[in-house]
Amino acid sequence: MGKEDLKLFVGGYYDSRRFEGDFYDGKTPFDKHIDTYTLDEALAVGFVEPVIEWFEDKHDKSWDEGSFEEKAKAIEEYTYSDDIAGMLYFPTEEEAEKYKQKALNELARLELMSKYKNTEQEQHGTYKEVYAYSLEDVLSLQEAADMWGLDDSTLRHGIARGRFEEGEYRKTGRNYILKKSAMERVYGEEKKERQ
Repeated sequence: MGKEDLKLFVGGYYDSRRFEGDFYDGKTPFDKHIDTYTLDEALAVGFVEPVIEWFEDKHDKSWDEGSFEEKAKAIEEYTYSDDIAGMLYFPTEEEAEKYKQKALNELARLELMSKYKNTEQEQHGTYKEVYAYSLEDVLSLQEAADMWGLDDSTLRHGIARGRFEEGEYRKTGRNYILKKSAMERVYGEEKKERQ
C-alpha cells in the first residue's frame, strides 16, 4: 500500500458561523463535516479539483509527473488562501485522524459553551450566524447534581441511557459538562427554584 492509498489529508469546508470574543482565538476553521481523504479522494472534492491545472501552470511538468510530496504540498498551498475551505496534509494516517478528532471535539465543546447571538449580513451579501461565549448555561456534573438535589450517578445514568440529546452534554476527561437548559428539560426546575 503506497502513500496514495492512505488517508493523509484532512479538510473540508470552513465553519460558516462567526464566533465573537478572545475565547475563540485559534479555533479550528473547519466545520463538523471535516474528514480524512486519500489523494484521489481529496482531488475529487470540489474546492480541490482545480489544483491540477494550478500545479501545471506553476511547474514545468504535468500533474502525473509530480511526486506524491509535490502533489501534497500543492494541495495545501492551493487551498491555503481559500476563504471557504481547506485541506491539510499529514505524514501518517494516525496524525491525520488525531487532528480530525481534535477539531471535532473542539467544535463540540465550543457549541456547548456558545450562545446564539444574532444573524448578520456580511459585506458580500451572505448571512452569518453570530455566537458568543457563554458559561451561564453550562454546569459541571457535580454542580448540576447539587442544584437539582440529585446524585451525580443519576446524571451519569441519564447520559448513558440517552435522556440528554447530542449537544446538551460533553465529556471532559472523566467528567461531564451539561447545559442548564438540558437539565431543565430532563428534570424540570432546579431544586433551589422550587422552594
